[in-house]
This record gives sequence, C-alpha cells and structure tokens, in this order.
Amino acid sequence: MKWLAFAYRNVLRNKRRTLLSVLIFSAGTAAILSATGFVSASFHGLREATIAGQLGHIQIGAKGQFAGFEKTPMDNGLSQQQASAAMTNAAALPGVRFSMQRVLFEGLIAAGDRTLAVVGSGVEPEQETRLSGVFAAIVDGDSLPVSSEADQNKVIIAVDLARALGVKAGDRVTVLATTEKGVLNAIDLIVSGIYRTGIPELDRRAIMMPLATSQSLLDTQRISRVVVVLNDTARTDAVAQGLHARLTDLEIKRWIDLAPFYQQVVTLYSNIFGVLGAIILIVVLLSVSNAMLMSLFERIREQGTLRAFGIPALRIRQNFLLEGGIVGMIGGISGLLLAIVLALAINFSGIEMPPPPGRTTSYPLLIFIEPTAYGLTLLGMVIVGVLAAALSLISSRRMTILEQLNHN
Repeated sequence: MKWLAFAYRNVLRNKRRTLLSVLIFSAGTAAILSATGFVSASFHGLREATIAGQLGHIQIGAKGQFAGFEKTPMDNGLSQQQASAAMTNAAALPGVRFSMQRVLFEGLIAAGDRTLAVVGSGVEPEQETRLSGVFAAIVDGDSLPVSSEADQNKVIIAVDLARALGVKAGDRVTVLATTEKGVLNAIDLIVSGIYRTGIPELDRRAIMMPLATSQSLLDTQRISRVVVVLNDTARTDAVAQGLHARLTDLEIKRWIDLAPFYQQVVTLYSNIFGVLGAIILIVVLLSVSNAMLMSLFERIREQGTLRAFGIPALRIRQNFLLEGGIVGMIGGISGLLLAIVLALAINFSGIEMPPPPGRTTSYPLLIFIEPTAYGLTLLGMVIVGVLAAALSLISSRRMTILEQLNHN
C-alpha cells in the first residue's frame, strides 16, 4: 500500500502534465465507448427490424423449401398435417410466443394495360401484426382484413409497385399465378392499401393478401412455411435445437440463416470499428508515453538517489509502471462518465440517421450503454497506461547509479 500511495503522490506532483494525460485517456475512452455503443445499437436495431419486418425468429419448411428450387408451385410446401404438427411442437417449447403460416409465390399483377411481375405473400394479418406491431407501414388506404371479415378478396401493394401500376387504394387489380397443378389461375382483388417495406427491391415487387386468398389463387391447401416468434431473440438457438429434435423430417432455419445481409453488415462494421479502436489506442499510447517520458527524464536523478539508498531498480520501475496504471484508471473513469453523458444526450435528442445500404427508411441515432464494454475499455486503458510507462522506461533502464546521479 505504501508504494501505491507513493505512486499516487508522484502522479499529482506535476498536475498540468497529469491533467493532459488524463484528458487524452478520457477522450480516447469516450470515443471508443461511443463507437462501440453506436455499433451495438445499430446491430440490435437491424436484427430486430429484420426479425419483425420479414423473418420471425425461426422458420419451418419441408425438405428443399429453403433451397428455392421447385418444379411446380408449392412442390416443397407443408401439408396441413405437417403445419399443424410444427405449430403444436413449437408451442410446447419454452420461450415461444406464437407461430403463424405463410404462403410465398411469384406471379403477375395487372391493372388496366399494365402487367408486372410480383413476389407475393399470403399471410395471417392478426398474427403478422403481433410480430411487427404495425404489420405493414400503410401509406394509403387500410391494411388487410382480419380473418373474421367476410370479404377476403383484398390485397396490399408495395409503394413503388403501386406507382408503376398507377393504382391507389380502392382500385381493382388482377393477380395471376401458376397453381400447384401447373395451371395458370387469376383472381380479381381490391387494393386495400399501399404499404412501404423500406427495402427498394421489395417496394418494387411485393404484394400481400390473406392466407386463404393466396391458397385459393394457387389452388392448394399447402403452406410454404411456419414462422415461429419468440419472447426473446437470445433463445433462438435453444428453440431451434428443440425443434430439430422434434421435427426431424422438416427443415428448421434461424433468422440469421435467412439474413445474409445482416451478417455482411455485422462483419463490415466490426472490421471498420475494430480498426478505428486500434488506431485510437495507439494514439493514446504514443501520446501518453511521450508525456511520461518527459516525467521520467525530470526524475532520473531522483531514481539514482533512491537506488543509492538501496531501493532496487526493479522496484523503482514497478512503481513507475504503477503510476502509468493510475493515470490510465483516472482517465478511463472520467472517459466512462463522459461517454455516459454523451450517450444519454444523443439518445434523447431524437437525431435521425440516413437510410442504411439497401433500405429507404431512416432510423433513430442511439448509443447503447453496455457494462461489459465499459469494464473492458477501462481495463484496456489501465493496460495502455502501464505500456506507455514501460515504453518511456526503455531509454533509462541501462543507466548506472552514477549516471543517474550526474544526469542534468
């Protein structure tokens, strides 16, 4: 303890230089934590948006369903018995909130003299609303009717597709698709509303209709997939393993298996901010080592005096390293407090970020406050302080007692 107190008093001997070092550590800590919090918030927001907007947490399909190659529509679809078994087994697992059915198909949509290719979905509107909270961001008209309503011949059309067709809510369109038996079928529908997905490709091609209507269009009782929604995304792997054990004849896919874009974004951002963090640490290390080198040269005669009194050179060097650790800790703690203030100020400011790659909708700027990241960063700053002190010691480690006492 006496050496710790001695090191602390040495840190306070030159308050101006210590303050400069502390400010460098503080700025570096705040920068790293702000970047880490931003990346963490971005990953969390993109993950939850991907789950709520399209995929759910887990999808269940027949063998070959997720490969995307079918000789005829619904060739790899689930029978009603398989779908019921999948939903029953999913409901029996802890952490499952609910499950729902979807029909996926490709076809054509015609309005007047315009005909365009579409990617269609047959959905259960009530369940889809439970997944996303809003289900579809309607920009004109209404959402799809619930299953209890008599008129199910409705469709909602993505905004860019509606613009290309020249239709609005209340207009009539014709949707054409190939049935399960390979026969072309058509059905007349009323445009219930226009919606936006935020994904340009889907906004140009997507339509949605009630599940029963899509099955009527495809002349089938099969469904494409069962979507399982959980209470907590962290339980995805555990529930997926449970479903694998129960449904050995079906394919089970987690949301991350179906979202290569998410994995690409995570890899890109992680690499970018990893390099940025390394650069910040190197700048802090070099800046603080320069300040500590100045302090070392000012105290060389002092070190010689201590050695002359019989104190080992190793003990003196260890104490100097301890001083570096103390400066790193003080700077790190002040940086943590600064990062918290910045995060709270930004989170409550309501700043909107521009749309990320592949999307057309903006999102709020948020910075997460994560205890683990804060603890690791503080530890990192202490280590950097010790390394900075060690670098400054290199130039004096070979000096004898006489050389140190005669140093000017």
